[in-house]
Amino acid sequence: MEQQTIETPSPELLSQYHAWWAGLSNPWKIAFNETLRQLSTTDTLPDALLHQVWTSPVLRFAGPGAPYPNMTIQLDDLDGVLALKQLQIFVFSFQNIQSLKPLANHTGLKSLFVFNNQLRSLEGVENLVHLKEFYFQANQIESLQPLAQLTQLQTIYASDNPLRSLEGVSAAHAGALKQFYVLPTEHLTDAMVMAFERECGIRCLKG
Repeated sequence: MEQQTIETPSPELLSQYHAWWAGLSNPWKIAFNETLRQLSTTDTLPDALLHQVWTSPVLRFAGPGAPYPNMTIQLDDLDGVLALKQLQIFVFSFQNIQSLKPLANHTGLKSLFVFNNQLRSLEGVENLVHLKEFYFQANQIESLQPLAQLTQLQTIYASDNPLRSLEGVSAAHAGALKQFYVLPTEHLTDAMVMAFERECGIRCLKG
């Protein structure tokens, strides 16, 4: 049987990894240790795991309030993933972030799960044009305008946000968008939702 070759990072890359780790806050060091090693420590990850973090297309950080948590603390920022540009699927739920602007340069993202945070705006996602799934339910979002150019979206989960309108999602999304979950709010009435459905040819699902 042919033995699988395990990629070994160069000394230059390892130096970069360790410099990145040294710059992380203690909560982020604990988060990586808990999600990858099930250890509540700030100890430096082994070199193989550091390489895995830097090259992985998928990362999941589910806070202690999540149905299936993989960490015991909540994070207040996205600093730990700023340098991780290989991300394609990013789950960051039941945390305390208020802004998505730090993800503005993560243009390779295809799936973004940031539900149950403290988000007040979707600003920062405007350039994530390859995004296909976006779950941001249970936040404090009032406007969908930053989604205007994200016409590859297939799933939008916007429920449990105090939306004031559905502007930002339009007929330009109709070709790809198959699941658009949204609930009426104090400012977004059933009549407004029905008018949107007629005008844009996009069905709104309640959930």
